[in-house]
Order: sequence, then structure tokens, then C-alpha cells
Amino acid sequence: PNLQQAPMALFCLRSIRPCPAIPFLRYLFPTRRITQTIQPVVSQDQHFDKTNHDRIDLIEVPNPLLSPSVRFLEAKLSPNAGTPTDALQLEFEKAAEDRAIKAWQYTAEMIEKYKLSNKIQPLQQVVLDWYFPLVKAISRDMQRNNLTSREQQVLNILGQIKSETLAVITIHMILSSINNSPKGVPLDLVLLSVGRAVYSELSLLSSDPKEIKWTSTSHKKGGTYHQTVRVKPGQEVKLQPPFSVEATQLLFGDYLVNHLVSTASIRSKYLLEMMPDELIYSPTEELDQKRHMATKPAFFINYHFKGKSQRRLLIPNPNLPAILSNSLKDPTLYFHFAHTITHPPMIVEPRPWNIRETLVKDDQGEYKEYSVDSIYGPYLHLETPIMRTKHSYLQTNSVKGSKMPQVIDSLNALGSTPWRINKNVLEVVEKAWEQGMEIGNLPCQYPKLKPENLQAVEKLLAERKLARNKKEMETEIVQLNQFNKETAEQHSLRCDTNYKLEIARTYSKFDRMYFPHNVDFRGRAYPVHPHLHHVASDLCRGLLEFADAKPLGDDGAFWIKVHLANLFGRNKISFKDRADFIDANLDKLIDSAKNPLNGQLWWLQADEPWQFLGSAIDLKHALDHQKVYGSTKGYVSRLPVHVDGSCNGLQHYSALGRDEIGGGLVNVRPSPKPIDVYSDVALQVAEQVAHDAGENIRIASLLHGKIDRKIVKQTVMTSVYGVTFVGARDQIKNALKDRHLFSSPDHELEAELIQEASLYLTGLTMKAIKAKFPGAKNIMSWLQDVASVVCKTGLPMQWVTPLHLPIVQPYRISKRLEVKTLNSVFMLHDSSDLMPVDVRRQRSAFPPNYIHSLDSVHMMQTALGCRDRGITFASVHDSFWTHASSLPVLNEVLRKEFRDLHSQPLLEDLIEQLKRQHPDVTLPATPERGSLNLDEVLD
Repeated sequence: PNLQQAPMALFCLRSIRPCPAIPFLRYLFPTRRITQTIQPVVSQDQHFDKTNHDRIDLIEVPNPLLSPSVRFLEAKLSPNAGTPTDALQLEFEKAAEDRAIKAWQYTAEMIEKYKLSNKIQPLQQVVLDWYFPLVKAISRDMQRNNLTSREQQVLNILGQIKSETLAVITIHMILSSINNSPKGVPLDLVLLSVGRAVYSELSLLSSDPKEIKWTSTSHKKGGTYHQTVRVKPGQEVKLQPPFSVEATQLLFGDYLVNHLVSTASIRSKYLLEMMPDELIYSPTEELDQKRHMATKPAFFINYHFKGKSQRRLLIPNPNLPAILSNSLKDPTLYFHFAHTITHPPMIVEPRPWNIRETLVKDDQGEYKEYSVDSIYGPYLHLETPIMRTKHSYLQTNSVKGSKMPQVIDSLNALGSTPWRINKNVLEVVEKAWEQGMEIGNLPCQYPKLKPENLQAVEKLLAERKLARNKKEMETEIVQLNQFNKETAEQHSLRCDTNYKLEIARTYSKFDRMYFPHNVDFRGRAYPVHPHLHHVASDLCRGLLEFADAKPLGDDGAFWIKVHLANLFGRNKISFKDRADFIDANLDKLIDSAKNPLNGQLWWLQADEPWQFLGSAIDLKHALDHQKVYGSTKGYVSRLPVHVDGSCNGLQHYSALGRDEIGGGLVNVRPSPKPIDVYSDVALQVAEQVAHDAGENIRIASLLHGKIDRKIVKQTVMTSVYGVTFVGARDQIKNALKDRHLFSSPDHELEAELIQEASLYLTGLTMKAIKAKFPGAKNIMSWLQDVASVVCKTGLPMQWVTPLHLPIVQPYRISKRLEVKTLNSVFMLHDSSDLMPVDVRRQRSAFPPNYIHSLDSVHMMQTALGCRDRGITFASVHDSFWTHASSLPVLNEVLRKEFRDLHSQPLLEDLIEQLKRQHPDVTLPATPERGSLNLDEVLD
């Protein structure tokens, strides 16, 4: 169809030839079948005979010449042909709610004009049934004169946003919450989710960064909170106490959700949604009567009792979860009617983070004041804080007042790395998903039916008829709980997978995409976009590749083979042995690349199957290139190849303490092949178990010969991050459950043995770690002692990293805060800056947070070093990525930066900082250190 014609409606119908435009249309509007075309094109003057066509799945927005949605569509149809990408990026950022408003309103107009009420899908009808009454209710309140003072305060602020936008936000957030918890959601969590979305929208009222749109301050006055909200320059609204940021969000959410609950309904005809289309849409008198039955409320509010506590739940009409679940069969329908993308990946290079310098005068003269541009950051329109602070003003203000050019430059470098969707992997994932193949950790497409015996038990439990024989049916009750848990998890995974695949389909049309980064309070960098990115799951990583290709050169093919062996779990042997492993299985690898779903499926045995598949396909292409040109040197690859740290926390501890023994165990010192510290600890634990078994200790006898690295790995990994004995016990307990070492029909006996074994193995594991890493344990104990002394002053732990990033630990003793909204009273747990510090948590969290801050410094310095050397770089904390041919350069840079970082007097600098903050406090002397030569890191 000619998109430049007069106002029209585009109807997506069945059984018509494929249309190349439909993949682009899917992003904007829902359609069930991805191969359908857009016919016929019906102008407003033409008559549309709805009886000659099947169900209508898609209705387009009017007037392509004026509609931002269609201008966005036109740009997407030619992403590489002179598209104004900046304008297109703005559409991605700004038009989510606007597109929904236009699409919903025009859908309603077409339904009314052409009498199509029974031609749209249930989820579409639900949204329309809710949207218009909610808009009307909000608009009516805006015009009321008899408002209470509290209502007036709320509406003065919410009035800055269009009623239509508020309705879209509320409906999207409610549908998302219900979809994740179909049996009911705690009401306070729903209100907060809606309130947070509104709070964010208020910050986007203007595209002028100089205009003050939304600022809030929280200070103590008479023991309660006061918050001032500036909604426009010169206009302020003071909210009466007590109001923290969360309380304000709760107030907004309460107003909007209460209106939706009072207006939203479900039509009874949706009971027929699972019936065949012929039955639903065949006009019979009986069905016609059912369609016009009275509607029922969409939501109920009820109380959930647990012990002496009670909590209000927002419970959906039983038909609503079924409608949402059914909509998952059409990802685009669910994607665009139940969700709004926030902070999407960018299709233009992100704007650089900037440091503002302001000349300030005081009594002693002039000085410069620095602040980070954390209002807009890398996006063209969306607000993006440079640090994720959870509304801590102490953290926010410390960052804004800091000059940290290297942190800014590193975040700019990370965000400017161009990516693209790996279409080879996407094609395999989509085929597997459409065929319902549960491979590579893909969830099952449809919920499993509950066995009849478990249905009977559930019914008895609901009717409270198991009081006498509950113990006799304990096995069935355990099975029922496990089934319900797995069903809920699979449902959540289905939603998540659908969402990520739809994002991948959308961005597969572009040659470049970017992930802006910001940091958490410890300085660790994360992509701002929350769903499809390289820090996420194996599926997400497999779907991504670098946008820029680079020739493999002399050693690139070798490093791809090493990378493949790592992904297969063969990462504790020499590099040559890893490459030899791939060569020995080359036939299986090529079969996986050529027939990923119909061949031997060897790739599914890998630890990271989707990344392995993408790498296998790339290696096959390189080998095909070799057959034609005689070498793989000229093959251009986009594959990200990884270099991972070996228990990275212990590496930093060993370097801080100059621990020769510990450094050797975690590959800080050179060795012929990588040393596996997890296997080393597991071996020591296994030897002690064997000894105890010889002493006839029952639990040791049961465990003898069954200890491996997987049982102790998580505990070793987290020991340097301050894991407690209880936490380590739970980790080992979960590992034992996964191994099914004590499976028994007697669940009580099984639980008893697992508990006894986890306690026994935790003691042995902690003892082995302490024996192998005495230097790390000494440094950790010293850091905890420092935190204990500092926090007794009533202040939190604060320090500045070597890159001048200020770190403030946020742990406070929470206090129950009563918040009166327009309709009810809620209790929040207030842990803001006004609350006293939690000395216990500050002490236990300081060692791991300090190590995390050093880890982030090493990553940032490596990013800058790679930028200076002209190679592509990406990171997942201690895992660094680049092209295969650039791996030697990356290896050189990361080792040099690690050596340079730990060559500084880090512990002495930390003590000096704390002495300046607390001059009256006596701090413990720095611990003695070993004789590790840091230059060995370079070997």
C-alpha cells in the first residue's frame, strides 16, 4: 500500500500473499500472523464489507502525512536509505504512550464506524473497555470544583500530564503486574509501580534541559518529612507530611489505580475465547445473547492473612489471566497492548555524558563547582541518572559535585560500542520457539496441565477438608506446591522470552544499535536498557554481535576455537588443548551450524548453548572462506570473544595483600594452564570427607565420592564478598538438591539428610577457603574492623575510588512510615538518608562493596585502554569482550591496567580518606602484606 495516500485504515487479514512491510508494522501494531499482508486499503469514502473477510488483527492509525506513528513507520521501512535517524530515535524514546493513545483511539473509531466489535481480539477489547472510561474519570476530576485539599495537591501535579497518557501508563503497569502474578498482586506494590512510572513521566514534561521540570527535596522538620515538588519554573506545590519519594509515588498510584478498579470491567463473552473462531464468529441467537450479558468487575481487593499479619491484594477477574495468557501466543499483540518499552536500545550513537563547570563566588573569592549532566545523559529525550541511587540524596549529591572525567569517558566508551542482532541465531530461536521446542533453556510454550490427583488435593485444600489426613497426603501437597511454583516460573519465563524476541525482531532491521551505560552505587557499569543486552542471559548474548566486522588475521580462528571450548565448559585446560578439543569435534560443530534443529544437536550440550551456536556458525563461515581463499585471515567476523576473570574477587584480594599463594591459585601469577580454584577447594573438602568416612561418620559415608567443584563453587565465589555461614549453608543445600544425592520417597528423611550434609560441608568448605587464602581473609577482616569503627559515629561508609567516583553505602535501619493516601492508609518501610545507619550491614557489606568498586575501576581503565588502542570493547563486570583478532591486545591491556591499579597504595589512600572524614576516630593500622610481585601479572 502507498503510505502517502489520504487517511485510511489498514486491515491485516488471513490467507493473503506475504508482505515485506509486515515485520516493521508488527513493532507498532498487533498482528497474530507474521506473514500476513496489508490488504485491502480502505479509504474513508469506501465501503468495507466485513462479512467477506476473516478476523481483523490489525488496524492502522489515520493520516500518514500527519501521524507521528506512521512517520515513524516510514522511517523504519528504509533504515539504511538516508533515514533521519535522530528523529527516529526520538520516536523510539518519546512516542510509546503517544502511539498507544493514537492506535487505541483509532481502533475504537474503526470499530464504531464499521461495526467490528466482534472482529478484534479479547486483549484489544479489554484495553479499549478500560481506556475510555478511565480517561473520562480522570478528566472529570480535573474539572471538579469540590476537591479536597489533598485531591487538589495530587491533581495539581498529575494535571501536568495528559489524561490519556495517565490512562495508558496505568493500564500498562496493571497488565504487567497481573501477568506476572495472575492470582493476585500486593496492592501496595501495584500502586508503587504505577506511581514510579508517573514520577518518571513528570520528569519528561519538557525537552528543554534548562527548564526545571521536577525536583524534590526531603528534609527533616519536626520529625516528619516535607517534600516540595516543582512542576514548572516558579510554580511549587508543597505536599503535607509525611512524604518521602516512595510515599509520593504511592499517592499517585493510589489515585490512578483506584479509578481503574472502579471503572474497569470484563465482558462475559471472553469465556468463549478458547473456542474455535467459527463458533465465536458464527452469528447464532444463543451466542448473541451471551455476548450481551452483563459485564463483571475486572478487579477485586481482598485481604491475605499470614500469621498475625495481613496484606491487601489486587485480585483480577478469573477471566483476565486467561486472556493475557492466550495473548502470549501472539507476541506482538501482548508486546504492544500490555507493555511500554522504557529506555530502549539506541539506533544512534548515545550523547556523551558531560561534566558541567559553574563559576561560583563566595566571601573568599571565586571557585569552580562541578556537576554531572545526569538529567538527560546519553538519550536524546529520556531522563537517565548516571548512578542508580534509589532516591538517596546523599549519593546523588556526592556524584553531582564530583569531577570524574575518567568515569565519564569510560561510560561514553562503553555506550558507543555498536551492536546488531545476530540474524542467524534469531532465525533458529524463532523456529524453535514457534515449534514449541524446549531447548537451550527456552521455556515451554504452553502451561502444563495439572495432574488430576493434584487438582483433587488443591480442591480439598481450598475447601479446608484436609485437617485430619493432611499428613497422609504430605507427598501430594509437596508435589502440588512444586508444580504451582514451576508453573509460575514458566509463565514468567514465557513472558520474558516473548518480550526479548520482539525487541530482537524490531532491532534486526537496523545495522547498528547501542546500549548506553550507567553505574550502580558501587561503580559497576550496566546497560540502561533493562531487557535485551549483553549483560543478560545466554539467549540475549547469543542474539547479539558486534556491528563492526574485523578480519580474523593470523590468530583469530584459533581464538574463536578457544572461545568455543570455554562456552562448552572446557576452560580449565591450556589454550592449545581447548583448540584441539574443537578440532576433534569439528564434524559435530559444523553439523550444529548447518542443522541446528534437525541435526545431532551437539551444541545443546554446551554450558552456554546459544552463544556456542552463534560462535559455531561464525567458525563455519570462516572455514568456508578458507576453502575458497586458502586462509581464514581475510574472513571478517563480528563475533564477541570473551576473556573472563578467575574468581575475580580473590584476584583483587590477593593483589591487595600481595599474597603469593592465593595469587597463584587464582591465576594472578603465570602457570602452564589455568588453575581451577573451585576444583582445588573441592579436592581438599573431598579428602576430609574421605577421612571422616573412614572414622565411620554417617554423613561423611553418604557423601564419600560425591564431592565435586559444582557443590562448592558458589560458596568459594561469594566467600570474598562476605557470605555468612548461613548463606553458605543455603548455597550448598541448593547444590545438593540439584544433584539429587539424597532423593527418597520419604521427604522428611530427605530434607533431614540435606540439612545435615549442608551443615557438614559448609564447615569444611569455609575451613578450606581460609587455609588457602589467609591473605584475603586478613584483608577482609581488616576492612570489616574499619567499617565497625567508622559507623559507630552514626555515618555510613563513604570513599572515593581511584577514578574519583564517590561511593556511599546506603544501608539504613528501616522505619515503618504511615502514608495516608486519598483512599486508604499504607505502611511503608522508610530506609532513607534520615534513618540511622545499620552498623551490622555496613560492616558486612563494606569488604565486598570495596572490592566491587576496585573491579569497576579495572574495567573502566581497560575500556579506556582499548579505546586508545583502537579496538572494540564491551564488558560484563569481570568478563571482557572484543573481536577474535583483537584478543591479544585486550589481554595485554587488561593485565597492564590490573598491575597499574594495584601498584597504587590503595589501602593507605582509603585510610587517609577516612581520617579526613573522621579526624577524631582511631582507625586500625593497615595489615601486613606478602611479597607478591605484581609484574608477574604481565607474564
